[in-house]
Amino acid sequence: MIALCSLHRLGGGMRRQEIFKLVADHVRLSLGGEESVGPSTAVFGKRSPIDSIQLVSLIVDIEDSIHDVFGVEVALADQRAMSRTDSPFRDVQSLCDYIEILVSESQHER
Repeated sequence: MIALCSLHRLGGGMRRQEIFKLVADHVRLSLGGEESVGPSTAVFGKRSPIDSIQLVSLIVDIEDSIHDVFGVEVALADQRAMSRTDSPFRDVQSLCDYIEILVSESQHER
């Protein structure tokens, strides 16, 4: 598990940066730890070396880290994600954008 200091209380910009770091760190580990990961790094699909089993593991690890860092539970691979025209799993940026929406909604529900 990747430990991150909890800066989300400082505002949306910090939350966005923290989500990016969280996702990038997990994707980097899924790619073997040596890859450079940026917003356009493919998470799943033709451009990504991550297979479906690795994607499931990646999703579970990210969900666990979101809970640890933000104190909310989110489901990344739910009907909402699967019904989107553009998959939230196509690249790091799209996954970060989707996570930011879910975290924001979950925090407003509390």
